[in-house]
Amino acid sequence: MGELALALLLLSGATLLIRSFLNLSAVELGFRTERVLTFSLSLPEARYPEPRQAARTVERFLDAAEASPGVEAAAGVFGLPLGGISYMFNVQTMDGRTVDDDELGGGGLVQTRLATPDYLRVMGIPLRAGRFIEPSDRPGAERVVVLSETAARALFPDGDPLGHTIELGTDLGLDGPRVGGRVVGVIGDVHHFGPAREAPPEAYFAHAQFPVRSLSVTVRTAGAPGAVLGALRERLAEIDPELPLYRVRTMGGLAAASVTRPRFYMTLLTLFGAVALALAAVGTYGSINYSVERRSREIGIRMAMGARRVDVVGMVVGRVARLAALGLAIGLAAGLLVTRVLDRLLFELSSTDPLTMAVTALILAVVALAAGYLPARRATRVDPMTVLRTE
Repeated sequence: MGELALALLLLSGATLLIRSFLNLSAVELGFRTERVLTFSLSLPEARYPEPRQAARTVERFLDAAEASPGVEAAAGVFGLPLGGISYMFNVQTMDGRTVDDDELGGGGLVQTRLATPDYLRVMGIPLRAGRFIEPSDRPGAERVVVLSETAARALFPDGDPLGHTIELGTDLGLDGPRVGGRVVGVIGDVHHFGPAREAPPEAYFAHAQFPVRSLSVTVRTAGAPGAVLGALRERLAEIDPELPLYRVRTMGGLAAASVTRPRFYMTLLTLFGAVALALAAVGTYGSINYSVERRSREIGIRMAMGARRVDVVGMVVGRVARLAALGLAIGLAAGLLVTRVLDRLLFELSSTDPLTMAVTALILAVVALAAGYLPARRATRVDPMTVLRTE
């Protein structure tokens, strides 16, 4: 029953990948992906020599975008979730005191984000404590920072982070080698690098206080995101007709792309498993049908001597059960070894998951018994005398 062993091997792998994909799909990313359009905006240094001048242009565009029909909110962010870019820097001071990595342990590295006030509203990220960046957080005002929950726990494990100050060392040219401020809020964690990775510690600074010339614009729409793209291009052209609006995507598309590889592996192995299951069913049916035809005289004699149909069916199905048990045993043994190569592809699931193996074996056992039952049942309907005369 090599077909059954191979089918069990492929089906168990497919089932593991399906369950892993479902686990991935169930992960809350920490933000809402529906009806959010995103695109990149870069202001050239030749026309915007001062970063604050670029920041004011971005603010004008965001205000114009929010006034456009079909737009509920618009915001800018440096460090878009699922964008695949990391801006991780060391915490260098806390409350004016120099700290080192040994003191903070794993909490010494924090992802740096720059955002405009409506970013939480656009992305649907929950506010846990304090406040987010506000329009009053401008140049000349006290510099502020908002931490993610993971960052707050890592940096301030023993108390409330609000009111404390932190500084990060950066190489982004943000008004010096360090960026920092007073902690004014804590927001929910975001799976910045996809559902398969832990949410990193993040620190959000006000874009107006630490301006950059390139950032991502996020727009929450009332309807289909693509419907407002033309109006947004017009608003941008009114402000600066030479500015390009590029890398247009939706957050829903980025979220789907973050699980593209797991989805591909799942689909591929599921197709192979389905083919193997069909071959196992056809192979079992053909093998048992051939065996029944060869033993038709024996079956006829048994029935002529008083054997009941249920006895004949039981004899044939019993043979199928023994062969299936052997094939499934071989398949299980091979599966426990071979499926280990899937370990790096699985999310929150073991490659030797007993439930997966048991369910897959049960499905194949039912298929094999059903394939063997059909020729056995047909053999009992033949007239014994006709079979004996033919022989």
